[in-house]
Amino acid sequence: MSIATNKDRQVIRIVIDDETDISIKTSKNINLKNSVDDVIKAYGTNYYKRIDDTGMSVIGYVDKKSKVTLEFFNNQNKVTMIRYDISSMQ
Repeated sequence: MSIATNKDRQVIRIVIDDETDISIKTSKNINLKNSVDDVIKAYGTNYYKRIDDTGMSVIGYVDKKSKVTLEFFNNQNKVTMIRYDISSMQ
């Protein structure tokens, strides 16, 4: 797991990856053991898709009210990384 902070030392990003304890889950019980289908069942169909700069497939959810994004990086339908970003990142 890695955590990024801004210049005021406020948390702006949390990343759960293959070096993270596999038991860590999102608020909707998604972790690195889950499939993309599990993510969509838990978070819904209102998501965006993108390819990151390494070629990894990503589905993401935006919470405009809270100004955050939650992204699920995946390979062959398996979640390989989860990233939570506060939109005020600079």
